[in-house]
Amino acid sequence: SRTITSSGGSYSQDESGAAWSDLYSVAVQHSHKVVHDLVYRLVNRRLLHEGDFFILFNRRDALRADTIAFLTDFVIAFFENRGSAATHIGMAQLEAVIRSQMEEYGKSTLRLDPHTGELHPRSMTGLLGQLEGDVSESWITYMRYRYTDLSGQNVRNKIAHGHLRYHQAQWGMSCILLFDMLRGFLELERAYT
Repeated sequence: SRTITSSGGSYSQDESGAAWSDLYSVAVQHSHKVVHDLVYRLVNRRLLHEGDFFILFNRRDALRADTIAFLTDFVIAFFENRGSAATHIGMAQLEAVIRSQMEEYGKSTLRLDPHTGELHPRSMTGLLGQLEGDVSESWITYMRYRYTDLSGQNVRNKIAHGHLRYHQAQWGMSCILLFDMLRGFLELERAYT
């Protein structure tokens, strides 16, 4: 069966994913507000600079040169308050960062196509599934809610398919993307080193 949304779109009931509680949504919104406030203060007090991120990304041996170049563009757009550009560049690189780290730690980032027998890159959902049991369950839950689950915020798919509203793709969203990348570094390091 199909359900019609308030915006006139529709989705199949079997595509709706897990149900997320209102309490979880409120908790995520609150934590995002705290991150926004913290990063805003650090940047405005000049305690956090572009160069800090350039150093961090360039010290990551697992990141490809292309990924570092895109992350550099992401950070520049973020610090220049070009939220829409930063959001789109950063979202495209979040999955690349997770994939690169997983490869560095010897985790599978490929899946076997049962029909052709060919190997293909795992989707972000598949990457998160490979990390289950190794990294914090709360981080996996959050990443699914925020980026990939159809009944969550599903930010990755909204951006990739042109469904994100322009007013949403601003500084706050790019701030959370940057923070989520940094948290991803920490989660995988904690799990595999």
